[in-house]
Amino acid sequence: KDDQIYDDWLTSQISITTVRPLDTTPIPRGDDYVFLGVGSALYAHSELRAKARLTTLTQSTRDLGNHILPPILREEHPGIESFDFTSSRGTDPGLSALELTEVENPSAVTPENPLKVIVDRPLASHEQLLPISYDGEFFLPLGRARSTPEGKTEILLERLTEPISEGSRSLGGSIRIFFQKVVSQQLGLEFNYPILAAADVTASGVVNYTVNYTTEVEQVKSRVAEAQRIVLYIHGILGDTESLLPSLRSAQVEVDGTQKPLAELYDLVLTYDYESLNTSIVENAKLLKQRLQAVGLGENHGKIFHIVAHSMGGLVSRWFIEREGGNQVVGHLIMLGTPNAGCPWSTVEDWALATLSIGLNGLSEFTWPVPVMGMLLKAINKFVDEIETIDISLDQMHPSSEFLEQLAASPDPKVPYSIIAGNTSIIPAALTAEANQTSSPLQRLMQTLFDKAVAMAFFEQPNDIAVTVQSIKSVASDRTPQPQIQEIGCDHFVYFTEAVGLTAFSQAVIQSLKNNSDFGATTTTKTTTVANPVVNDITNNSSGNKALKWWIIGVVGVLVAASIGWLIVKQSNKTQPSNQSQPSQNLSQ
Repeated sequence: KDDQIYDDWLTSQISITTVRPLDTTPIPRGDDYVFLGVGSALYAHSELRAKARLTTLTQSTRDLGNHILPPILREEHPGIESFDFTSSRGTDPGLSALELTEVENPSAVTPENPLKVIVDRPLASHEQLLPISYDGEFFLPLGRARSTPEGKTEILLERLTEPISEGSRSLGGSIRIFFQKVVSQQLGLEFNYPILAAADVTASGVVNYTVNYTTEVEQVKSRVAEAQRIVLYIHGILGDTESLLPSLRSAQVEVDGTQKPLAELYDLVLTYDYESLNTSIVENAKLLKQRLQAVGLGENHGKIFHIVAHSMGGLVSRWFIEREGGNQVVGHLIMLGTPNAGCPWSTVEDWALATLSIGLNGLSEFTWPVPVMGMLLKAINKFVDEIETIDISLDQMHPSSEFLEQLAASPDPKVPYSIIAGNTSIIPAALTAEANQTSSPLQRLMQTLFDKAVAMAFFEQPNDIAVTVQSIKSVASDRTPQPQIQEIGCDHFVYFTEAVGLTAFSQAVIQSLKNNSDFGATTTTKTTTVANPVVNDITNNSSGNKALKWWIIGVVGVLVAASIGWLIVKQSNKTQPSNQSQPSQNLSQ
C-alpha cells in the first residue's frame, strides 16, 4: 500500500545570537595603548601584567553567578543602569564589562599608579560612573571616572581585586569589572553659588524653586516682607537643599486637633545652597549674612526666623550666629548630624569611599536612595588636580582645627539650639567576628580599602556613618537656653526621610515655635509614616547633671528604705489598717 502524503506544514523564523568571547590583548608597557573594541582604549601600566578584553554581563554570570553586582544595583532603580562600552544592536547584549586574565601583581594598581581606560562615550553632567568588582567576599568600588573636554569618558582604576574563579579567589581566575551609571541629583537652579532662594514644596513632595537669588533678589525680598514665620534650609558638605525639603511635607504635626505638614507652620521657606568643598566654612557664613541682609533679614527684623541645618551646614550656621552677629537674626537653630567637635576623616574622598562600600555590601542599617549613591560617587570622582581644594572645608572640620577651637570659645549667643544625633549606622553582624574569623566583616572591608586605622577607630564609636554621636552633641551645656538634644536610631542620610528622623525633626520644630509667644496653638508631634511614632525624650548633654540625678535618686532610695523599715518595726504588733489597696504614684518627667 502506498504511503499517505501530507502537505499540511508551516515555517517559523527565529533569531539566534551567538556570543563568542573576544580575543584577549596584553596590557602594554611604556606610553602605548591598545584598542579593546571600537572606541575603547586601554593604556599602558608600568607594573601590572595581564591580558584584557571587553565582555558581556551574560558571559560573566556563568562564573560569578549572583556576584556580578550587589543587590542594591541589581534591583530596578530609576537612575541606575549599566555603562556599555559599545552600542548594542537588536538582541546584542552590548559589551559592558572589562575582564582581566592571567593577572600578575594586581596590587601594583594604586591611586598613584592607576590603570586608565578611555571610552568614546561621554557622561552627562549629572551622571556618575561606578567601576565595581567582587573580590570573593566584598563588592569594591575600584576607581573614578570623568568626562573629558573631547567628549569622552576617562576611567581611572585605582585598585584591583584578587582574581576570582567560580565566586572564590583563585590564581587561575580572572578579574571582572562592571561599570554602572548612577544619576546624581541636579539642583534645579543655576550653579552660581551661593544661592539664597525661596522654595515652594508641592503636596507630593516635589520641590519647585520659584526664585533664584542671583537674578530675582527683589522677588525674594518681597516674599520675605510678606511673611511672618520663615524657615531656612542649609545643606551639608555634600548634596543640596533640594533633597531635604520634602521633609516639610512628609513630617506632620497635630495643630489644634488637625493634622498639618510642617510646611503649613511657616509662611515662607528659604534655601541656602553654597559651594562646600573649595570655600571655607567662615566665608560661607559671611556670605550667608550678606544674602540674608539683602532680602531684609538683617538684625532685629521682627519676624520668626529658624534655620534647619544638616551636617556641615550646622557649622556654617553656628559661625554666622556666634561670630557674625547672627544671634540678632536667628530665633532658633535645628542641627541634624552636625560635626560640632569635628570628624577624623583626612579627605572627603576617603569617607565617601568607605561609606559607599558599606552601602554596596549591605552593612548599613538603612537602604539609601539612589541620589545618596550619586552624591558619594560625585565626591569620589574628583580628580587629582581638584583634591587639594577639596580639603579646605574638611581641614576646618578636623577635631584639632583652629576653626573648631574658635567656635567652641564663642560667647553664648543666647539662641535656642536643637541637636539631633543619629546613632545607628552599621548592622550588628558587621561589627562581630564570625566563628572562623579573627576580625569582623567591617574590619576586613576597611583593611581592604585603606591601610590606616582611622576608619575602624571611627566606626567603633556610636556614629551616624559620617559623624560620631559625641561630636554631634558637643555644644557647651552651660548656655542659656541649654541646647536640647535628641539621640535617635538613624544614620546621616535618612534624618529627613525615615520616620524616626522625621519625628525628632518635628519635635524640634514644634519646640522652636512654642518658644515664640505669638505661636499659641497646642501642638503634638506625629509623622505620617508611622501610626504611633515614638519621640525620644529631649535630654541635656551634661554628664554633671546625670551624675547629680543618680546621686539624688540614691539618697532618696536610702531614706525611703529606712522609713519603710522603721514603719514595719513600729507597726509589727499593731492591727493592719483596712485600706491597703491604694495605688503607687508613677514618676513623670
